[in-house]
Amino acid sequence: MNKLVLIYERKGSLFLGANQQTTAGVWLDAGPYFTCSSSDEEATIGSLCLQALEHSKSGVPHPKTHSGMTKPLLLAAGVKSYRTFIKGTKMCMLSASDKYEITPCRNGGSTGNEKGFHEIAEKTQYLQQASNVSQLGKAVIQALIACTEK
Repeated sequence: MNKLVLIYERKGSLFLGANQQTTAGVWLDAGPYFTCSSSDEEATIGSLCLQALEHSKSGVPHPKTHSGMTKPLLLAAGVKSYRTFIKGTKMCMLSASDKYEITPCRNGGSTGNEKGFHEIAEKTQYLQQASNVSQLGKAVIQALIACTEK
């Protein structure tokens, strides 16, 4: 994958975060974040996906510490802790190379062996990059509906 965006749905809002790939090959959910209502039109959601993808890049320096990495996301969501943010949140991944891949995730919560988000690979949708923004937005909405919680 060349570009990656994580799309979170929380309390009626979507938070689309551009990811950056470090020189060590690690993807960081570093933003910037684009927000809209989860009830916005498919074309609006698809357009925001494309904007976020434009900000995803590779070759950024690997951080010396991961402290504060979630701060931009928490600010966008208006919460103080990741534990609060993850409760009831859905997430899907949008990756782009020669096509779009939209993968829903399972929310394993904020503690325990299953904490964090886990891909549901068998529910991945594929779209050609020539697809229009409404098709992309629709695929993201469908992926978020397919998300599960523990």
